[in-house]
Amino acid sequence: MDCGIALHSYMVDCADLITGRTTVCPVLCQKALIALMSTEKGQELMNCDCDGSKFCQLNKDRVEVCRPAVIQATAEGSNVSCSTARWICLADYQCSTALDYYNTLCRGLFYGRRCTARCNNSLSILNRQQKAAKLRTCYCDGSEDFPCQVIKENTEKLCFRNEPSVDANDEENEIKLFDTSDASVAINGNTFVNIVYISGLIASLVFT
Repeated sequence: MDCGIALHSYMVDCADLITGRTTVCPVLCQKALIALMSTEKGQELMNCDCDGSKFCQLNKDRVEVCRPAVIQATAEGSNVSCSTARWICLADYQCSTALDYYNTLCRGLFYGRRCTARCNNSLSILNRQQKAAKLRTCYCDGSEDFPCQVIKENTEKLCFRNEPSVDANDEENEIKLFDTSDASVAINGNTFVNIVYISGLIASLVFT
């Protein structure tokens, strides 16, 4: 996922708002806008001058209702849900790549088995990504399509506290908990971790 895909996602998830079928900012639309506004190119697009285009200005006016939630979520130091934090990370190529490696190398961790050296290293790399900052303080709100709280607790226990694992089977022999062909995601509260499927992302607009 990058700015272009985040923009595509915005066009789909905000369709009802853009077309005037609703005057409320849907949750998915908020997340799509947050992901888009977390990128430099996305900010430039959303803050562009409509230059007299009535269609452009109408769309900008309609998404204005989303502004408070988007500004709050993208503000430095703000805490957001883990699903929202993942969108921000996935909109950045390097952060998204780090999450993908994390998803691949930490399967044993998700099952509560162990935190291998490779998993711990991928976690460290993910932790250093600028766009992963909100993943480190995010909270599980029940909207995730994965066991958010369980994975966070496993990460704290097995990676950070180095407590004994329940099963030491080779990671290569483990069954995938998530389908990595769809993508991945990481998050956590004070610890930090999580895996998520990337929902369908899709196309274009502006937000001042």
